[in-house]
Amino acid sequence: MARHVIDGRTALDRAGVVAYTGAAYSTVNHWHRHRARFGFPKGFQHDGREWFWLDDIEAFHIAHQAAKRAELTKVDRRGDSDDLIGSGTAARVLGYGSYRNLPDTLLDHPDRVEVLPDGRLRRLWHRRTVWSRGRRTHRPAIHRPYPRHDRCPKTTPVGRRPSTSSRRRAPDRS
Repeated sequence: MARHVIDGRTALDRAGVVAYTGAAYSTVNHWHRHRARFGFPKGFQHDGREWFWLDDIEAFHIAHQAAKRAELTKVDRRGDSDDLIGSGTAARVLGYGSYRNLPDTLLDHPDRVEVLPDGRLRRLWHRRTVWSRGRRTHRPAIHRPYPRHDRCPKTTPVGRRPSTSSRRRAPDRS
């Protein structure tokens, strides 16, 4: 880590910023390249190298961490903790747009499973279970661009679809 005192103030080079923030070098470069978006402090030249004031980096890092925390999933704590809820409600409680985004830690450990007449499984959880998983996941709500077939009823692939050639009509030979 390169730390240098310039005019009585502590300055860091990029390697010092990496060590101070714990971010990857490429992340620091990204922050620097997109300063306007991230609010990364502008550097200055000293002895032919680029430096950043430690107090500016510290202020940036605190603000950046606060902004990241603000984007985390917000858990809805309304309702009775003993209520049994399905995957759709669990997704809404965790702030997800779809039950397909539920974390594996929740999907793999339901409090109760009901077998539906067509053989599919209905997973149910107590609200308290969903709340505790939400507290542990701390991740932004995401949108998966494709369905996860292992979790989606009515979209689970069953066998192979017939090819287009086998669906063509035989020519009429009358």
